[in-house]
Amino acid sequence: MSVSERFDVIVVGARCAGSPLATFLQRAGLSVCVVDQAEFPSDTLSTHMFQLSGIEILQKLGALDGILAEGAPPITDCYMKFEDVDLSGPPRLRPHDPKVPMLCVRRIALDVHLVAAARAAGVEMRLHRRVVGLIEDDGRVVGVRTVDREGKVATLRADLVVGADGRLSTIARLTGARRYHVTTSERMSSWAYYRGVPKQPVAKVYYHRKGDDFVVAAPADNGHFVAIVCPSLDEREAYRVDGEGAYWRTIEGCAPVAELVRGAERVTKFRGLTRFEGFFREATGRGWVLAGDAGHFKDPTPGQGISDALRQVEKLSEAIVRGFSRPDRRDEELRRWWRWRDADAMQHYWFAADIGKRGPISPVLLEILRGVAANEELRQDFLDIFLHRAYPREVFGFGALAMATARMLADPHKRRGALGEAAKLVAEELGRRKQALRPRLTEKAIVDEMQFDQQTTSAA
Repeated sequence: MSVSERFDVIVVGARCAGSPLATFLQRAGLSVCVVDQAEFPSDTLSTHMFQLSGIEILQKLGALDGILAEGAPPITDCYMKFEDVDLSGPPRLRPHDPKVPMLCVRRIALDVHLVAAARAAGVEMRLHRRVVGLIEDDGRVVGVRTVDREGKVATLRADLVVGADGRLSTIARLTGARRYHVTTSERMSSWAYYRGVPKQPVAKVYYHRKGDDFVVAAPADNGHFVAIVCPSLDEREAYRVDGEGAYWRTIEGCAPVAELVRGAERVTKFRGLTRFEGFFREATGRGWVLAGDAGHFKDPTPGQGISDALRQVEKLSEAIVRGFSRPDRRDEELRRWWRWRDADAMQHYWFAADIGKRGPISPVLLEILRGVAANEELRQDFLDIFLHRAYPREVFGFGALAMATARMLADPHKRRGALGEAAKLVAEELGRRKQALRPRLTEKAIVDEMQFDQQTTSAA
């Protein structure tokens, strides 16, 4: 026999988008139920860094103190090198900012605090349940059908169903939400956690790009340290034959990280993605909306996904509350939020895709970065892109491109090919702006996503 319950809002997915959204909505006076097939604490395939823009939301949720108690040191400094261009140094903080520009917390330690905040707000949790269908009335989604681990079916009805269930979203599939601005990955990612890494005087995040190798690393919660490599897909066969050896060859190319982890104990298996797609999805329809990775996923190399999800759901909660009294008004508020989401995320989406490109960095982009490194104000603007406090065009716009090209043309050692490379970058940017006006919609994935878990752990 099926059980039936009624709420104002059903949120499918209890992690970085779902539980925070539910907390905001419940505090605003709506009755909210969160459905997730997982239990908590539990892990999920994800990067684990988040920046100031997301930390501010965690503070509003009342979850930050508990997360900090997990022992993740506030990351207040940055080692960042792209080839020979050194952009290292601490990011600027504003007077009223949390004194925590960045954190790295494993999802097994982070998500449990988000779920706890939702429960404390009065949100109903329905864990160990999987959504198997939508309930519709005259073309409007009015609920979901779920099944638990024992096969018991339940019907949950609501005025609004939110899909916050990740990039492989069930709600997106069931609603037929189409994707646009799709990009295919040009890099893989592989990471592991270590213990016994020498403690540094100041917690620092590491970004190191040399040739076609990319290393990202940071101290995390409970004495852990994560080291991530993002090799080109051209290295896929080398990683298939000897994944650990290939991983270490890349790590050794970044001396500061190699020195930290060389004598440490690896305490997790290697995890990662060998193939994925970035995308935007149609964000809303009659009775439903998508949040977090369910609606928008970009190259994970800059590590902005968690903060993006938190920022999105704060704005989404405001839109839902404003329009909740009438379905037509709610639909319009959600469409308005969709437009905000795309405008807010678009430049960072392409910025992440550019960072994730394989092959050598464009010499014109490197010249722009040299100008950034020579000017502290510009360097801070560049770091603000990672904190989602500046948009990439503020640093890499047509003016910066023109000045960098002019410097290259004035240098006999750099002028060869400069105009052609600059023209290529201009054409690419204009194409993206045109595409934003008329997105190309697609229903099916271009590539199949591939994940891996290496089951062994060992001393490094």
